Amino acid sequence: MNLTQRAQRPRSLDIVHKRKANQTPPRSATFPFTLSTLNSFNLFNLFNHFNLFNPMKRLALLLPLLALATAPARAEDPATNAETEDRYPPIVPVLAVGIFPPVQIGSEDASVLGVRLSLPYAKHAGVIGIDAGVVNDAGYLAGVQIGLVNLAEEFHGLQLGVFNYSEGDVLGGAQIGLFNKCDHGVYGLQAGLINFCNRLEGVQIGLINTAERLEGFQLGLINMTSSLYGVQLGAANMEMCEDCIALPFLNVRF
Repeated sequence: MNLTQRAQRPRSLDIVHKRKANQTPPRSATFPFTLSTLNSFNLFNLFNHFNLFNPMKRLALLLPLLALATAPARAEDPATNAETEDRYPPIVPVLAVGIFPPVQIGSEDASVLGVRLSLPYAKHAGVIGIDAGVVNDAGYLAGVQIGLVNLAEEFHGLQLGVFNYSEGDVLGGAQIGLFNKCDHGVYGLQAGLINFCNRLEGVQIGLINTAERLEGFQLGLINMTSSLYGVQLGAANMEMCEDCIALPFLNVRF
């Protein structure tokens, strides 16, 4: 550009160019480098920016890390560990096979999630799924037990076998076999030759049906209860109390 052209150029354009030349590119609010320095970013620039070449600076950063690394591990409380193991017992996934405890997959404190085969006998803290074999023993059952002898402390589901026994409650399930026994309450169905439970809120169907407290329906040859709130239908229906008599065919009390 010669002097004539420069003289003819508007002054406003020179002011704009000077302002642009004097302006510095804005720094990022979150990162300490500009876009130009990012193109040539390396480890040396990082150390130089944070003054990490200073020995005292590096020592100040390393001391907290060394303190964390050398801190003694917190002692575990045996009581807490025992409580955790009781609340969350070990689980055997998919498949467990038992011959006779302890010859089985999983300890007696473990629970089986899936299928358990008792060949001929297996015992676990719980079974969630299918429990099949000769003698099935589970602390808690949620599913189906199929075998000659089925044992459970409490269960939701079905027991199907020759002898079915529940030490606790039958919650929303059924016992179907030749002999069915529940020491506590049956909230569902008992069907077999002989049925016995402490409390029935449901249905008993068999030759002999016995319930200490009945709130439901009994259908059989002989039906017995100490407290009736429901219907008994059979050849002999007995409510065992001082003022009660055995009634044939039908006994109703509400």
